[in-house]
Amino acid sequence: MVTQNKPPRVIAIVLEAAEPTLIDQWCQEGKLPVLQHLRRNGAWTRLASPSFISSGCAWPTLNIGTSPAKHGIGFFHREIKNGTYQIVKKYADQVHGEPFWGFLGRAGIRSAIFDLPATLPSADINGMIVVDWGSEHPAWKASSYPRHLIRDINREVGRHPLRDWYQGGLESKEDYKDIADKLITGVELRTRALQYMLERSEFDFVFCNYSEPHWAGHMFWHLHDKDHPDYALEHAAYCGDVVQQTYQACDHMIGELISTFDEANVLVLSNIGMGAHAGGDMMVSEILRRLGVTAQETSTGPVTSLVHKILLGDSGPIAAIQRVEELISPAMIARIKRVFPMRLWDTWTRRLLSMGNNWGESRAFHLPGDNSSLIRINLHGREPRGRVMPGDEYKQLCLELADAFMELVNAKTGEPAVEKVVVLREHLQGDQIDQLPDLAVVWNNFRVPIEALTSPRIGRVEIPVFNKRSGGHLHEGFLVGAGPLIRNGVSLERHDLEDVAPTLLALFGLPAPDYMDGNPITALLKTPTHCVERIDCE
Repeated sequence: MVTQNKPPRVIAIVLEAAEPTLIDQWCQEGKLPVLQHLRRNGAWTRLASPSFISSGCAWPTLNIGTSPAKHGIGFFHREIKNGTYQIVKKYADQVHGEPFWGFLGRAGIRSAIFDLPATLPSADINGMIVVDWGSEHPAWKASSYPRHLIRDINREVGRHPLRDWYQGGLESKEDYKDIADKLITGVELRTRALQYMLERSEFDFVFCNYSEPHWAGHMFWHLHDKDHPDYALEHAAYCGDVVQQTYQACDHMIGELISTFDEANVLVLSNIGMGAHAGGDMMVSEILRRLGVTAQETSTGPVTSLVHKILLGDSGPIAAIQRVEELISPAMIARIKRVFPMRLWDTWTRRLLSMGNNWGESRAFHLPGDNSSLIRINLHGREPRGRVMPGDEYKQLCLELADAFMELVNAKTGEPAVEKVVVLREHLQGDQIDQLPDLAVVWNNFRVPIEALTSPRIGRVEIPVFNKRSGGHLHEGFLVGAGPLIRNGVSLERHDLEDVAPTLLALFGLPAPDYMDGNPITALLKTPTHCVERIDCE
């Protein structure tokens, strides 16, 4: 199928993990003039993200238009390998489903895709694609289609200054300033790299990611938020508000990019938000032990015993990364990492960090995550030594765990510590549901880390919190758009991240494939009638 009369160009730009409340505030204060102009002359909506599972699932959801139960990605960086009790890293080739620009290509729409995580440099694209030039957490090697493009960009523009940076804790104000400067440089180089790409050919659709807000939020939130317990006046005075500086640099460069495209439909969005890292994840393994559902970690054999004692201590597999970084400096880890091929490093570090778990003897256990805490049921027929039967026993255990976590109180504030517990099978459907955890504990965000938890059932749990990132993910993004096909000056009700892909297809007059979970945001479009029907992809 090829469109004869193509609609105006579409330029879509992601400000990865940019917090919508800050975008809203700084637009109103005139600090983000380009986004403010788009909002005043277009449409704005919040986007609910499935990131209550973890931040890693947001990108495949955006790119494919399906829930994690269909694309099969949760945390990405450390996930359980189905049929085992091993933790692995997943890669872009393990994402189930086709990115929506494949449908654009078959309709004759030529695309330029730049640095969107969880994608592959597929030759099937009608256009060009660059993968992991400067991703915050790469899921593939830096590459492109055509293959020479990434080499040309690195030669003519340069590599991203944080491309191989190991995200260790920062110490001095000079350390913070160095990373802050590299973030701003990264914004500028990213724009130049995209411009270099766009000069190579004509494109109907441009989709680019700015990952710098993601880095800035994680590493500099405590210098932005004066109420954060780690707020350092000296560092903040020396560096300034790096979060705001990064957003402003992106705003300026977006203005430069879109100024060259007359009569284009422009959309800027974030796939997930950012706030203070405030969860109680470090205490979940101990809570599950006190509830009697997780067996104590064990060590078998002299080598395993020694590694478990030295590297993991009493913290268990979930806190292993923090324990390792206490013993070996992040700088040393970065040097060691450069010696090994990526896949080898990823495989053996995950095996090391999950060493000593006794999940096979447990009824439920704690999986790695980030903004929420993830629990897996040791389900008969799915896990190698499953101890919980499907059906009523599974449902009852999920209910008991949800009730126990909802009882938890933040010992410092006296407020409920948990916003909600999501039993994924009750909310998501798809053939990859078994790739995901069974429960997600979504913590209440009180802007400060949870230091201790209490409840009548589990007593008091207090584990020292170690987190090199002061910023953690929240569960909403935003979308703002303006152009000839987009309504003027409207604020819409909240929509879902799954709705973005169908909406971008609709801007080209194309219906969404039937497998997509999202729907076009028709209230955003001036003439939405062409996007009601769906394509049967069977």
